[in-house]
Amino acid sequence: MQYNPSTKVGIVGAGAMGCLLGYFFSRAMTDIVLYDTQKRVKDIQNGYRIRLLEGTLHQVHAYATHNSEELTTCNIIFIFVKSYATEEAAHAIAAHTSKEAVLITLQNGLGNKEILEKYFPSNSIVVGTTTIGAYIDTDGIVIEGGRGTVTIGSRDSKARAKVLTLLHDAGLSAKETDRPHEALWKKAIINAAINPLGALARIPNGEIIESKYLRTIQEHLIREAVSVAAKEGMLFDVDELIAEARDVCAKTAQNRCSMLQDIEKGRRTEIDTITGYIIHTAHQYGIIVPYNEVVFALMAACEEQKKTGVAPGIT
Repeated sequence: MQYNPSTKVGIVGAGAMGCLLGYFFSRAMTDIVLYDTQKRVKDIQNGYRIRLLEGTLHQVHAYATHNSEELTTCNIIFIFVKSYATEEAAHAIAAHTSKEAVLITLQNGLGNKEILEKYFPSNSIVVGTTTIGAYIDTDGIVIEGGRGTVTIGSRDSKARAKVLTLLHDAGLSAKETDRPHEALWKKAIINAAINPLGALARIPNGEIIESKYLRTIQEHLIREAVSVAAKEGMLFDVDELIAEARDVCAKTAQNRCSMLQDIEKGRRTEIDTITGYIIHTAHQYGIIVPYNEVVFALMAACEEQKKTGVAPGIT
């Protein structure tokens, strides 16, 4: 790989996924800027460690800052903050983002693109999904939990091409789609069938499909969500999505999903923009989604517990 001085990547949100992609970009000799809170920047300002699927441990030296002005020279910016923080992040970086910069969201949940369009030109935004998994262990090491594919789409072919080239140069599996909204819904449905179950059962993804009880709940969650998506004009094959969700669980078997990580660390989860969004849309069409509503209520109860320090795994 050769150094490409024309590409400088900003990563807004230096959590597990942001740091994992930061590793791949730095390995491809691409300049990166990790932008996050002052506390997180302090944790990684001298570099961070990452353990890949094959077990190798690497030290990553990347520039980290909590000053949004440092993003001014970045021509591709990845948004990796939690979906509930998208508005705050977009507001913070908008004034210091080049007009020529391409922004890409690979976040969980639905509605992130619409928020970004309030602050940036729509043709500068690339929407994406990924089946790559990552989490941060108790020692602060970024763990690659699953190696998957990035799927991206955009109205602007040039913006899409820039991101696709960057991902390929970094050695990542990436493809494009002309139906990005459908890809987002598909990812949300799969997330709704994995993340809450992993969080509620306190288990990594692979163990979800080892339980006949969780497999049954997972199937009902998907069937309900597919019926809602159909009202939005997206026709998914239920059996194919069930098979895909289980395949994701198998391929990211070691990964402790983001909702589980959040519950264990006493943080807010993204349940509102995943299961909550599906429920809200269902209500608009008069559709009853009891399995999703029960899962949402249980997750809400966990979040209430975390505030008092009662929830298991929270200290």
